Amino acid sequence: MAEYAEMFNQHTEAQIVDSSAIEKAYGLTPNPLPATVDATLARYGKLVSAH
Repeated sequence: MAEYAEMFNQHTEAQIVDSSAIEKAYGLTPNPLPATVDATLARYGKLVSAH
């Protein structure tokens, strides 16, 4: 719980994600969120149905 107080601002302030440095250095680009969520759900769906 001690760490929660330190990290509470993550729940109350906007989080800004900037990928420009890694894009510039390595040519990497972020995946679009909808595609990432769809791929993750599909993967977990396959894992769950396999059991």
